[in-house]
Amino acid sequence: MRISFYMVADATTPGQVDGQLPKLLGKLLQLGQRIELRCPDVARMDRLSDLIWKTPVDGFTAHAASHQQEFADLNPSEHQLYLTNEAGNPSKADILVRLSGADENIEGYGEVLEIFSGLEADKAAARLRWKSAKEHDDAELRYFALENGRWMKKA
Repeated sequence: MRISFYMVADATTPGQVDGQLPKLLGKLLQLGQRIELRCPDVARMDRLSDLIWKTPVDGFTAHAASHQQEFADLNPSEHQLYLTNEAGNPSKADILVRLSGADENIEGYGEVLEIFSGLEADKAAARLRWKSAKEHDDAELRYFALENGRWMKKA
């Protein structure tokens, strides 16, 4: 399993981190990946859903959120991008994009992207997840930092 850590170094609020997600998600979607975006709470999921609708990378970025009534009768796996605050990969996604504070269970995905801010508490939590991931023989770890609007590979 590949686990990539993405730090938005100058971000001091969740909104600043969230502002980087549409472009990153758009690139993954253009590659045909199925993505689950795991949020720490419903309020942030709502903000991200609005942001993704309003900030398409290349046209229209369709997605669904686990708590939205209009998607209640649909199977989560019918969506290429699925937002949730629950663990378990209900959308059968290839990639989990996990935000700081969201449930930490990462089983069942081929790749995990850990997204966090430059706040000391978020960096400390990411360091603990990195250390834990290093203990797994099958984990390939990578680390990126956002610099001048571009993701730069650091490790």
